[in-house]
Amino acid sequence: RAAGYRIHASPGSLSRDRDNQRAMYARALRKHAYADVRGLYEAAGYASRLTDWGLLSMAMFRQEYEAAWERLAGIATDLDEPAEVLEPDGPCTAPEGWRVAFHRGTLALLLGDPAAAVEALEEAERLQPTAEGANNLGVARARMGGLDEARRCFTASLARFSAGRDAADNLAAARPERVITHPLRRFGARVDYPAAPAA
Repeated sequence: RAAGYRIHASPGSLSRDRDNQRAMYARALRKHAYADVRGLYEAAGYASRLTDWGLLSMAMFRQEYEAAWERLAGIATDLDEPAEVLEPDGPCTAPEGWRVAFHRGTLALLLGDPAAAVEALEEAERLQPTAEGANNLGVARARMGGLDEARRCFTASLARFSAGRDAADNLAAARPERVITHPLRRFGARVDYPAAPAA
């Protein structure tokens, strides 16, 4: 008999509660100092730029947006190759220029500057149209009073990723507020992984 497992998920499942997940990520990651995590990256042999991106991601998960902004400033200063993709097979396969623009816009949005967010997220969309970029651009435009433009952004986001719950919630909301803080995964789900070689 084949071994397996079954997942029972409903709209009210904890695994589908995005706000709860974000709170738990933040709580878990606040147990670790940035300097300690940097040391782990360095001991594992990661390049300094990948380490900086990892620490920025950690700050975003911890909801420490000022700290993330400071880390992004350092990353943007050293941006020599905007078209470079640091990890073609990794969690973010986007070019560095897009990553900087997306995070700059997202952080501006989270820090209360929708005008700066629109500018940066429009740049991200020019560099590489994405579901997360369009969603966040829609939130920024809604905060500036452009609800019709915002809805077009949410519709574009859903056209690029039809399972995007944040964009769907935003499209249905009178006051769209759901921001996607991290680039969406570009690799397949477990069912799409290649089969392991026979032993």
